[in-house]
Amino acid sequence: MLSIQHIKLRRLLHVDLPMVLEWRNQKQVRVMMKDDHLISQYEHRMWFTFVEKSSNCEWFIVQYDGKDVGVLGITNIDKRYNTCTWSMYLSPLMIGTGVGVLIEICAIDYMLFNHKIKKIWGELLSTNQGLLNLHKLCGFKVNRINKNKLKRGEELVDIIEVSMHSSGWSKRREDIIMKYGLN
Repeated sequence: MLSIQHIKLRRLLHVDLPMVLEWRNQKQVRVMMKDDHLISQYEHRMWFTFVEKSSNCEWFIVQYDGKDVGVLGITNIDKRYNTCTWSMYLSPLMIGTGVGVLIEICAIDYMLFNHKIKKIWGELLSTNQGLLNLHKLCGFKVNRINKNKLKRGEELVDIIEVSMHSSGWSKRREDIIMKYGLN
């Protein structure tokens, strides 16, 4: 049984880059990303250099029972308006295990309580219905659907923009933990 008590965040470090690149380049992860190309080591290092220097973002490795299970990115942190954008992805071995709901709860807690965020923004592909359902469970609302925004093979894919306001999070959090027995 999964438990919210076993999930932890730790800062993304340079030593994590090979693992993160391997996860990010796995097909089952890439197909859910806006940029689905294979990322080179050079491109990955350049991204991390930017992240290290940025004052408005934080990147974490998510751990469950001490094992690395995912990546969490909090970007566009705006202290003036108390908003941010976020993203996450799982180790390919963790897809479908239920740990995603724990990461989402942990991420929301961190953004609301550590950064005093009032509104969280995110984007996802219309092909990722599992993530859309998880976002809705946690209180995210669909703001806009950008039709036919991305080309994947011969198909055009929509990008869904979502947001969540901090009000009511404590009750939603409690309800999710009780409903799914995540204590």
